[in-house]
Amino acid sequence: MNKKVYQIVVGNIGTIDCENRKEAFRLFSNLQGILKNGYGRAAGEDVTLFCDGEILKEYTGKACEKLQEFIY
Repeated sequence: MNKKVYQIVVGNIGTIDCENRKEAFRLFSNLQGILKNGYGRAAGEDVTLFCDGEILKEYTGKACEKLQEFIY
């Protein structure tokens, strides 16, 4: 049986590989909190959690919301 691959993609930062599901969900939650609070280089960016290439969970940051307001 193949081991599942968990990855978190953070806009403007890159991809983070995780060892297991528990670590992936913990890190996703931590990153989501940081991005919501507007700290650091990735403030307002999106964060997406993948398992074997499929989206498990995603957060759309304020940077995307501001872009949508500008377009529409």
